Amino acid sequence: MEAPVGTSMIENISLSDPLKIYDYERYAFITFVNDALCELALKHLPGVIVNGIYDNSEGVKTNATYKLAPVKTNIRSQECMVSPAIPNDQMRRDFDTCVCLIRDIFDKGKEIKHSYPFPSEHTSLDFMILYMRKVHGYCFYSGTRCEDERMLSSKACPLYIRGIQSQDQSVEEFENIRLFRDNYENGAKRVLQGGITKYENDLDEWLKMKKEAFVVDNN
Repeated sequence: MEAPVGTSMIENISLSDPLKIYDYERYAFITFVNDALCELALKHLPGVIVNGIYDNSEGVKTNATYKLAPVKTNIRSQECMVSPAIPNDQMRRDFDTCVCLIRDIFDKGKEIKHSYPFPSEHTSLDFMILYMRKVHGYCFYSGTRCEDERMLSSKACPLYIRGIQSQDQSVEEFENIRLFRDNYENGAKRVLQGGITKYENDLDEWLKMKKEAFVVDNN
């Protein structure tokens, strides 16, 4: 399958949490650049065999083959947004907050050693924000957390891109920055003080329905 020359087919890929109802399988969710490319993938991908590793709930790994069975949904990701221009001194505080969120909440007890070997704190901050979004379903700049990144993109909030600080800002712009900052700082405080919220696993039920429908259609 080939996309038109000079075209990137995929906008985003994310994975579900391991599903207990199906021996901890994980599902991949792909957002295509447009409907035409999605339809092109649906035409060519069903039945394609890929080799991989099967890792069951007891940690036993075996070689396995998988047959692709894509299902189209009508859920669409919201468009990206640019945050207000955040001052440099605030980004230092945001860096420290992100370190605490990852170390003390999201990865607590997992013995994961994080390092930030990036050329600047700004780059490290961007990678930490992306890590929390992709791995833990947490949007730092909206203070929102969902079951996983897919649900965050489709239901809760768009992806935020950090704005660049300008030299001349109006009183209104300063006020917008203050309100925006207060919102995401309060969201981070709630997570740091209250820990991770447990969610009803409605995503599992949706996947269960889709998988059962696929089994029926192919028997």
